[in-house]
Amino acid sequence: MKRRPKIEPPKSARRYARRFLKLHAELPPSKRATTATGYAQAERIAAGKQVDAREIWAWFRRHCQHAVEAELQGLGPEDSKAIQASWAWGHWPMFRAAARAVGESSWCP
Repeated sequence: MKRRPKIEPPKSARRYARRFLKLHAELPPSKRATTATGYAQAERIAAGKQVDAREIWAWFRRHCQHAVEAELQGLGPEDSKAIQASWAWGHWPMFRAAARAVGESSWCP
């Protein structure tokens, strides 16, 4: 079984996760993004706790294109659940750190 590297979230990723948690508390439930897993991940990242790099990388490989599309449309996190979810997972700084840790690309398909 392949070892699953743990990484400490970069400071910029922690800031994104904290911004997500604050925004999540302020938005009405109909505008909120993420599952319980994503919310828990945001809490871990915001607190600076080590996270599973492969899990982070895999999440971004599946979902990053949605956040990119929303950003290209000029949407902000208040208007895009995809951007909110990306912030919860530490946004691009966390994706890059996770990709480096697992030896994979941080290119968003």
